[in-house]
Amino acid sequence: ARYLVRLGTRFVYAGDEFYLQSGIDTPPREQYDGFPLIENGIGMVRRFLDDFEEGFDRLRRSELKGRVSVVTGLLGEQFIEPMAQRINELPGLSVDVVPARNDFLGHGITVSGLLAGVDILPALDNSAHPGDRIILPPNCVNYEGFLLDGLSPDDLARAAGRPVEVGNYSLVDSLLAPSHLDRRAPSGVDHPYIASHQLP
Repeated sequence: ARYLVRLGTRFVYAGDEFYLQSGIDTPPREQYDGFPLIENGIGMVRRFLDDFEEGFDRLRRSELKGRVSVVTGLLGEQFIEPMAQRINELPGLSVDVVPARNDFLGHGITVSGLLAGVDILPALDNSAHPGDRIILPPNCVNYEGFLLDGLSPDDLARAAGRPVEVGNYSLVDSLLAPSHLDRRAPSGVDHPYIASHQLP
């Protein structure tokens, strides 16, 4: 509050994990001052939640059908599962949230951006309701199209026997517009961590 008076910005923000682990509600969007640190996981949850509320009617009016598996980290399950429950009330559409435990870096790592392919495949194998499509979190794939262990979405698709897509920070858009990201494109890629002026 003092920084807001002195600088016109709050300047210091708690990471999303702080709110998820403590059970405190994520602050409203205005407290993030335009999300200047979104790439560091500060405000991603709030933006994700707000986008879902704003886009849910669009999903409800769509004719999308089928079963979809949405992969996330252990922390992400907290806020994505309630969204899935609302979606599952729509006729013909079913979303199964697949939380993946991080064996690659350690069980203390619970965010989706640090999941490796070897974490995701066992989670999919253990899923009680496997989807016809699999959607990965966007931040677990780098600009070149690889996960931390060098596997690609295509590798995961071959192993799982189902299409694997890279989602974005909108669950609604990820469901309605599959495979909208091409991580290997040399320019113009819509990457969550790379601004257009940083591209080669």
